[in-house]
Amino acid sequence: MHWALLLDNETNRKFIDAYKDRTNVDANVFAVQGYDTGRIISHILDEVQGDTSATSRMLESLQDVSFSSPRGPFKLDPKSQNPTQHIYVREVKEIGGKLHNVVIEDLGEFTDPGNNSLG
Repeated sequence: MHWALLLDNETNRKFIDAYKDRTNVDANVFAVQGYDTGRIISHILDEVQGDTSATSRMLESLQDVSFSSPRGPFKLDPKSQNPTQHIYVREVKEIGGKLHNVVIEDLGEFTDPGNNSLG
């Protein structure tokens, strides 16, 4: 899996604290994916200075997406536009009376090659 609540990195710690403060519930994988999507949209709009009619430039700007995500280093593959991200082996452990997916190994960075329809 590409994320866990207890994944130990600074961006994730800040994200889960801010999410909990705002919503009063723990973050989940969908919240992280939404956060990352927002970062990508913000990047695209910054690159075209808000000109959403500049569709070619918007698509080109996807090649430059790279940031620190709660899930770890994040960028988009220039051919498939799928995320390039770390994949983690997790184990369920009881911590503080709750079951959590705890990362036990980082398998490294992977990209789903998709069907190369955009490359």
